[in-house]
Amino acid sequence: MGAVPLNIVDGVRTGAGAGYLLPALRRPNLTLLEQTRVLRLRFAGTRAVGVDAVGPCGPTTLTADRIVLCAGAIESAHLLMLSGVGDEAMLRAVGVPVVAPLPVGMSCTDHPEWVLPTTWGVAPERPVLEVVLHTADDLEIRPYTGGFVAMTGNDTAGQPDWPHIGVALMRPRARGRITLISADPDVPPRIEHRYDSEPADVADLQQGAELAHEIAGGTTAVGQPAWSTSQHLCGSAAMGADGDPRGVVDVRCRVRGIQNLWVIDGSILPEITSRGPHATIVMLGHRAAEFVA
Repeated sequence: MGAVPLNIVDGVRTGAGAGYLLPALRRPNLTLLEQTRVLRLRFAGTRAVGVDAVGPCGPTTLTADRIVLCAGAIESAHLLMLSGVGDEAMLRAVGVPVVAPLPVGMSCTDHPEWVLPTTWGVAPERPVLEVVLHTADDLEIRPYTGGFVAMTGNDTAGQPDWPHIGVALMRPRARGRITLISADPDVPPRIEHRYDSEPADVADLQQGAELAHEIAGGTTAVGQPAWSTSQHLCGSAAMGADGDPRGVVDVRCRVRGIQNLWVIDGSILPEITSRGPHATIVMLGHRAAEFVA
């Protein structure tokens, strides 16, 4: 059992944007395009040469001699597939010309979580999660002091906020996938977590739920579990050595078969970390920056 590391400075959560991007905005070699979304990559043969994007003034094309995708495990995979980098049969089925046949999105993973509602009071003035119990069989018992609405401060969706106990599996066997269902960038990809595809994973979560009930004892009521996610999806463009059938990028984060294109985010993690992956991904960014420079 131990405290949860928190990226909080003076009561304010600090993420990658506040920690790295904002302090660099005055650098002469950095331009930040606000409200601009990349739609797909542009290629000259198998060389990445730019991106098509849309911004406040409409469509635009940006060119560069080095392009780095860091949109996260879902959107980096989505952009690759929209651009013709992915499973060949899947791309052809939606009318996307194939640039590089690679297993993008074919074997991603996450920390599946069961949430059990409890009756203790919401504590909006406290961090949503302060301490966890990590068991010897790689389960995490998470006594949340509130729901994620309390953490984000956004109750506009009208979703009820409620405290709960989370039971998360940190070394899951199940693998999910992300697939392209349309060549239209405005159509989201299909995300299949497949958390329940491995009976051993389900059995482990059941064991964790029983432990949560035992810990709570008679001090608080604990409801029935429901499937949820730790929002730690990774592995959709996995790093692999030469010959690895799952490999989308090489050991220097370069997309296989494509020149001038790197992926540097959680999508390249070949296996999920046994804790939240944030610090690992930050470390990855520090190291991989040397590959691109």
